[in-house]
Amino acid sequence: MKTALALLVAFCAVPAGAHESLPGFLEILEKQPGVYQVVWKVPAIEGAPPAIAFELPPACRALGDMDSPLTPGALTERWLMQCSPGLTGQRIEIAGLDRTMLDVLVRIRFAGGTVVSQMVRPLESGFVVAQPESGHVDRWGYLRMA
Repeated sequence: MKTALALLVAFCAVPAGAHESLPGFLEILEKQPGVYQVVWKVPAIEGAPPAIAFELPPACRALGDMDSPLTPGALTERWLMQCSPGLTGQRIEIAGLDRTMLDVLVRIRFAGGTVVSQMVRPLESGFVVAQPESGHVDRWGYLRMA
């Protein structure tokens, strides 16, 4: 019994060498038809953030200047974009993701209240925005993150 307890204490005293990986986050909120507020967060725990970027879909353009407030542990950027006729059918792509081990959670909230959520991974760094279903949320994308 004492041996088992000693082994348990010794095992618990050894620091775990787990790899910590925080996901990136892209939030797109429709403010009015075709106009979206974009929030792009890239984790930056140790050193410079990874070289990944949200590529605007071809039918979209940035409006005004980008706001980059200082936030601990992340590079955060905010801006407005206009998409004509809208985001449905457009491809959301994260450039450079294939050269990392990061995942990016993408959440799009349309003006009508519907939400599209998708986990983007290095081997599949983008997706086409489908017509949102009323009240539909892709909960599996977040659960597959593990």
